[in-house]
Amino acid sequence: MDNYEEEDKRDDIDAGLAVLSYCLPIVGAVLYYINKDDYPEKSKMACISAIGGAVFIIALFVIITVIRRV
Repeated sequence: MDNYEEEDKRDDIDAGLAVLSYCLPIVGAVLYYINKDDYPEKSKMACISAIGGAVFIIALFVIITVIRRV
């Protein structure tokens, strides 16, 4: 049982990598593809962070574009 808990703990993404994936979505995509077979939870969180960051960047770009036209 201890071995399972230890492996499950390694499958979590570090907070720094999650923030980096959010700020630079390409890093999250790379982390996803590197870890998708060995660490599925880590790759899932990197992908979610990257998608969230990409959506935020696109939304920010749209808001700034709309404000500049007004």
